[in-house]
Amino acid sequence: MITYYVMTRTGRFRPLENTDNQCKGWGHSEYHYTLKLLFDGSAKLNDKSFLIDHQDLDDAIQDIELVGSCEQMHKQINEKLVPLLARKNLPLLVCKCVIRPTLDARPPAVLEFISLKSPEFAACLPLV
Repeated sequence: MITYYVMTRTGRFRPLENTDNQCKGWGHSEYHYTLKLLFDGSAKLNDKSFLIDHQDLDDAIQDIELVGSCEQMHKQINEKLVPLLARKNLPLLVCKCVIRPTLDARPPAVLEFISLKSPEFAACLPLV
């Protein structure tokens, strides 16, 4: 049997500054994010019996000086989270991040960024 942990974290963030390649024309000063993380089910739990505290994920995102387009912000988030999880010895297989302007934004827009440890994990997608 193959086992996985799928962790979901949602939250909000504000970009550090408005840039020319951001949706500022629509007044998007706040963004919502959803993280879907797929871990190997054999992962060791920490002393509190967690893989990682959800708040640690949000804290990491809040610490990033996010700027630019959604595409740039996705890369900035991925560049911060993947090493953080590696330092915690967490066997991350898939990281899916969805960024969108505030939930009632017009026009509605959603951008997904997916990072796979290996191509065979694409079979696990979509992580709804």
